[in-house]
Amino acid sequence: MVYSILTESRIKASVADLQPSERAYSTFWTTNGDLEGWTTILDLDIVGVWNGFLFGTKREGTTGEIGLTDNFTPVDARVNERIFFRLKYDKHPKNTSPTDTGKIQFTTTSDPIFDDTKSVSFEVFPDGKWHFYEINMGEVQTWVGNINNVRFFPCTNGRRNDEFFLNFFEIGSNNFTFSFDNEKAGTLGRAIGAKSLSEAIQVQKDSNDKLIVNIDGYGDVSITLTPQTASPEIIARDISLQLGKVGIGGYIRAEAFIDLDTSFLNIESGIRASDSSVLVKTGLNSVGFDLGFFDILGTTIYTTTPGAAPDSSYEPLSAYRLTTLEILSLFDNDIDLPSFTIDPQTFVLEAGRRDFGLTNRRITTEIVIEGRGTDFQGENIQTASAFDAQAKTLIDINHPFSDDGKVDTISMNGIANSDGSSKWKIFRPKLDGTLTLVDEGVIGAAPVLGTNEVVSPDPGAYAEDVSTQNVQARRGDLLGIFNVDLHTGSFGSTKGDAMYYSISGDATGTITVTSPAGAGEAGLPLYARGRVTKNKAVVDIDLQKRLNLDTLTVHGFEDIRDLEYNVAIASSATFSV
Repeated sequence: MVYSILTESRIKASVADLQPSERAYSTFWTTNGDLEGWTTILDLDIVGVWNGFLFGTKREGTTGEIGLTDNFTPVDARVNERIFFRLKYDKHPKNTSPTDTGKIQFTTTSDPIFDDTKSVSFEVFPDGKWHFYEINMGEVQTWVGNINNVRFFPCTNGRRNDEFFLNFFEIGSNNFTFSFDNEKAGTLGRAIGAKSLSEAIQVQKDSNDKLIVNIDGYGDVSITLTPQTASPEIIARDISLQLGKVGIGGYIRAEAFIDLDTSFLNIESGIRASDSSVLVKTGLNSVGFDLGFFDILGTTIYTTTPGAAPDSSYEPLSAYRLTTLEILSLFDNDIDLPSFTIDPQTFVLEAGRRDFGLTNRRITTEIVIEGRGTDFQGENIQTASAFDAQAKTLIDINHPFSDDGKVDTISMNGIANSDGSSKWKIFRPKLDGTLTLVDEGVIGAAPVLGTNEVVSPDPGAYAEDVSTQNVQARRGDLLGIFNVDLHTGSFGSTKGDAMYYSISGDATGTITVTSPAGAGEAGLPLYARGRVTKNKAVVDIDLQKRLNLDTLTVHGFEDIRDLEYNVAIASSATFSV
């Protein structure tokens, strides 16, 4: 039987600061076609940036380098003793060379010449997989003074036509502050039991296996615990599991745990905001008494603490925060199946259709006679048109918001009113079926025209930059639109390929919706996203006791080995017509 040291541990998505002081120099290639100043290129071909990585092809086996054309702000070598980067190296099929050594050269403010006296070699893994590299420059004698430039050699003993991909490059330190709490990150709403739990707790089916928990005002959700006799820590973990299954708002990262100092059970929301809260209620077959939330008469004895929003200057170290279910999957002792999967190219926060801009290309008219010659004969008329949302609010329910966070851009495909009366809207659903408007803004207002400028009356794609408006969304929130004509391409004459709510007028406040309109999975041509992708996930692990560990290894692998990228944007690409 495999024993996992995580069995008795507490794991949380990290709320540590990005801590820029620990990364004195950092480059992420996030904009297609932008080399971020890495424009000094020798013996490399087809060099470019696409989809979050820099790519290139070697012209010669033993040479090939890329680096910054201009020096960066000097970095103190005494406190920034590490180089970090993420590299994928693909050997050419005919490569028989060792292909196992790369190199980095550097310059200082006092010695600006690149040469091998100021360099370090590293082992290359030419298996076509992404690898994270951390190089200890403190062991390099010439790593002194103020570093101000680097040259990167992907491999010095490879072959012509080998390919490499670089995700990021950083200089800094691997020292950072560890804590489950961070004042700048805000605080979580919490309910705290009033009973010291030190003995095993027995949970029996249809006796004391229910708990009613309302997180962030969503509604009274009743969860059913697993029948078992177990330690308070295991019971708390089961509560976390059942709350995580609710899958909306503050539930997806809710956590129950035993406080080490008081032995009281704590239940936390997964949202750090001023309206973050946790309420526990009693009911039939409640386990609330056993957990210290109520006395034997059912009187509330637990306490609550409210949440608080993050500081405006807070920027997290972890781009993506694991959900409760993803964290709990780390405890299963399965060394073959992955605990969780993230796509570094996917935005953390999304809602609506990613292909919203393509709907106007689906312009066809088709008449199909179904069930010909039978009692079920009927017509299905396909047409190309638009949803008329003038003086209406349409709310997409096919693609709710995927996570919580700040919205950066909101887009639509259709005709907006140039007078500024068209709006985007975000609604928050509650357990009772109501929707509450949490934010709205103008979309598609016509700009002031200059000489010889015209406004096209044709449907088009509009994108509103809301990055400065602090628009916050949560998992399960719904994206809506008011006073527009949404282009939908081809759809049936009676129902579009979308499920949505249609409300007369400008929906505000809290509304009660009835049956949705439409029939389909594509959704309305609306789209919203944040700025950050799932390029980094950091977890904090408290082992709860001292363990003498020599090595801790984390295993991960790629679901998809092949990369798609646009070679046409490479700096060396030329075209003639």
